[in-house]
Amino acid sequence: MRRRSVVGVLAVWLAASASVATARSDAEGVAAPERVIVSASPWAHAVEFALVLPDGFDAQREYPVAVLLPPGRQDGAMVSAALETYVRDESRQRGWVVAAASAPGGASWLDVPSAEFERLLMRIAERLGVESGRFHLIGVSSGGRAALRFAVALPGRSASVTVLPGYLEPEEMVGLPADVPMRGFVGERDEAWKSRTQSTAAAWREAGGSAEVEVLAGQEHILKGLTPRRLFDSLEHARLPESGPTGLVGQGGPGVENGGDRAARGAFVPTNLRAEAKVWGLLDRLHATASSADEAGYFACFDDEAVMVGTDPGERWTVGEFRERCQRAFASGKGWIFRVERRWVRVGEGADWAWFEEDLTHARHGRLRGVGVAVRVGGEWKVARYALSVPIPNRDLEHLTTEIRR
Repeated sequence: MRRRSVVGVLAVWLAASASVATARSDAEGVAAPERVIVSASPWAHAVEFALVLPDGFDAQREYPVAVLLPPGRQDGAMVSAALETYVRDESRQRGWVVAAASAPGGASWLDVPSAEFERLLMRIAERLGVESGRFHLIGVSSGGRAALRFAVALPGRSASVTVLPGYLEPEEMVGLPADVPMRGFVGERDEAWKSRTQSTAAAWREAGGSAEVEVLAGQEHILKGLTPRRLFDSLEHARLPESGPTGLVGQGGPGVENGGDRAARGAFVPTNLRAEAKVWGLLDRLHATASSADEAGYFACFDDEAVMVGTDPGERWTVGEFRERCQRAFASGKGWIFRVERRWVRVGEGADWAWFEEDLTHARHGRLRGVGVAVRVGGEWKVARYALSVPIPNRDLEHLTTEIRR
C-alpha cells in the first residue's frame, strides 16, 4: 500500500459555491486527495479543513473520527504542523479519520460560537460514517481550550476530548459533561498550563466524569515528546474504555456499562448522524439559494407536494403557489437572508423523514423561528413543510394579541 504524507490530505473549503466534488479512488482503492467546494452561506465564516482518510477507506462504513484544532494562529500552516507532529501516518494505519480545521476568517476557535463549530461537524458527517455518532475532539494549546469549550457546549456531539494541553477558566467549569471523557497531556516544565489543565481535570471528575492528565517529564509547552502512537493509544482508550462511568460513549455506543465484553463493545453501532447531516446540508442550501435569489436552486430543495407557511395568517401556500409568489423577487435579484443561530434535527425511524427547528435572525424582522419536516425522496432529502413564525415573549403576548384584535 502506498504511503501518503500529511501533505496529501483531503482539502475541504467551505467557500461560496454549491458544487460538491464526488469522492474518487485510486487504483489501490484508497480515497485520493480532492478539493471539495460547498456553500458557505449561511455561515458567518468560511472554514477550511483537511481530512485524512484511513487505508482502504470505504464511504459506507463508520469510522472513529477525530477533529483536530491547531495551536497559535490556527491557520493552514499550523494545521500542517499539528498533523505532522501528532498524527502522521498513525491515524491511517489505525483506521481513524482525522479532520484538522483552521480557524475561520483569521479568527481564533476561541471566538467561534459552538453553533458554527457544530455546522463543521455536520459537514464532515455528510461525507462519511461517524462511529457512535460522536466526534473525538483534540486541541493543541489554544485549540485545546476551544476543544474543551465545544465539548461542554456540544456534549451530544462529543465522544471524548483530548488537550495538548488545554484548560477551562473557572467560570467556564459549569455543566461539565459526565459522559464525555477528558484526557490531557502537558509538559512538566509548563507550569502555568500544567496547573490549569490539572484543575480542569479535577473539576471534570468532580462533575462525575472521567478525566486524566499525563505530565510529560522534561517537556515544555510544545510537546515534542508526545508521539502519534502515544496519542492514539489514549484515543483508543477513550473509544473502547476498559472502565469508566455508565453511559460512556465509545465504539459500543450509548449505554455501555463498566467493563463488560470488549468484543461486544467493538461492534459498529448504526447511527442516524449521516441522515441528520444531510438534512442540515439541505437546510443550508435552502437558505443559501434564498440569499442569492437562485430560484431553481431554492425550489429544488422542496418536495413536489411541499407546503410553505408564512408569518401572516393568510400565508399558506403549496410549493407551486409559493414559487409563483417569489418569481418576481427572484427575477429582480432580491432574495432574503436568514442567519441560522441554532438548529435541531431529529431523524425518524427508517431515516426516511425528519423534523427540524431553526432559530433565525433577519436584518429587518429580527428573531424568527422555522419549523418543518424533511422527507427522503429517491435517495435525496427534500423539504416537505416549512412554517415560519415570530416567537413572542410571554410578557408581550397579551399586549400584542390585544393590538391584533383591534
